[in-house]
Amino acid sequence: SDLCAGLSCLGDVIVVGGRHMLRAYAVGKKKKGGLAHSQSDQSKNPLQCIACANRLCATAHRDGLIKVWRGLDDVERVGQGHGFHTYSQHHWHASACSSVCLLPETMLSGGREATLVVWRLGREDGERRRD
Repeated sequence: SDLCAGLSCLGDVIVVGGRHMLRAYAVGKKKKGGLAHSQSDQSKNPLQCIACANRLCATAHRDGLIKVWRGLDDVERVGQGHGFHTYSQHHWHASACSSVCLLPETMLSGGREATLVVWRLGREDGERRRD
C-alpha cells in the first residue's frame, strides 16, 4: 500500500511522502483537477519517513539512503511541476533508515542499528560524525 511516510510544510508548500511517491503541493495554486504540484517517483527505493526544515526536505529510504532535496520551498516552481532537485545523498545505514531530522547545517538520522548519525550538511565530502 502507499501509506503516508510523512507530511511537512515549507512556507506555502506542503510536502507529502507516501511509500512510493513524494509530492509537493503549492498552496493557493490550482490547476485542473486539484492543487498544482510536483512529484518524484520513489518506487525503486520506498520512503520510510520525511522531514522538512530550513528550505530543505530529507527523505529516508528502505535501503538506508537519505536524499536531501532543495527547491521545494519555491511555490512557483512547484506549481509548474518543477520542484524537485536532489541536493545531496547520504548513506551510512546498513538497512532501512527509520527517522530523520533537519537542523541548521546538520541532519540527524537513525535506523535499525540503534545508532544516531550526525551529518554536516553543505560539505561536499559528506563528513559525518556518529554519536
